[in-house]
Amino acid sequence: MKKEAVPLSFDRHVYFINFTSFDKQLPVYINLIRNPVDKVISRTFYKSKTRSFYEDCITSNSSTNCNFKNGKTYDLSIPYFCGHHKECMELNNDWALQTAKSNVEKYYSVVGVLEKLNDTMDVMEREIPYFFKGAKKMYGQQLFGIGSNKFGPKVSDVIRKKLSESLAKELEFYEWIKARLQLQLKL
Repeated sequence: MKKEAVPLSFDRHVYFINFTSFDKQLPVYINLIRNPVDKVISRTFYKSKTRSFYEDCITSNSSTNCNFKNGKTYDLSIPYFCGHHKECMELNNDWALQTAKSNVEKYYSVVGVLEKLNDTMDVMEREIPYFFKGAKKMYGQQLFGIGSNKFGPKVSDVIRKKLSESLAKELEFYEWIKARLQLQLKL
């Protein structure tokens, strides 16, 4: 006999777990992602604290902190939706991308997009009202400045292009999530 679940929120960075594999009830999965190129630039800048670090690092082609190699493992967005398999962390692994998409479709009520936070809040309020009803009103009608850093690094278009090429599957996943959010918004 199943008991009524106690409503609570567990807010952590965790890789996807299919609880039914352990004969347990699934939670209501939600998540929020951001543009992977911006995420990598921001993360690298945060760790280095120097404005020129990224330009110098990527042009030197020596550091794994800024130069991504297909098949190597990285802590990016796809693993959080794919799960705990080694392949989930491999950069530009098509199986990991497809598994992440499948898991989102099957198990995630909402995956929001940082750059579309107002749309994300609209969908969350509608899809998960127990936790999110009135959230947008509480934080104001427009959620300006979330995730932005006016002191953050400015990188050249060449660097952005190189990162976009290196993070191809991450970008594909991000664009797919954005399209899914827009479909949910129209429902």
